[in-house]
Amino acid sequence: MIVDNAGSRVVGRFFLCLEDRDGVRVVGEGNRIAKPYWRKGHNREARMLLCAYAFGGLQADVIETGARVATEMSVVKVEKHSVIASEAKQSPKLAR
Repeated sequence: MIVDNAGSRVVGRFFLCLEDRDGVRVVGEGNRIAKPYWRKGHNREARMLLCAYAFGGLQADVIETGARVATEMSVVKVEKHSVIASEAKQSPKLAR
């Protein structure tokens, strides 16, 4: 769950799925955040923590993400998620 600390409200959720594909540990991830909380930093902060957990705690080799509908905004978002995942892979200490 993603909780807005200011109001102690649940504003969304993240989910991870670990799969072994011929020795490669792949984590699929997804999320849902209530629209009033978009562009407020909740997604980025939660994603950073979960990516660190996936690489550090689950020992993932790869994290997969995607978008239900390919729009310009969703493509930008997936690119940003790739950068966050890459940063987390370089420094997975947050998960320990």
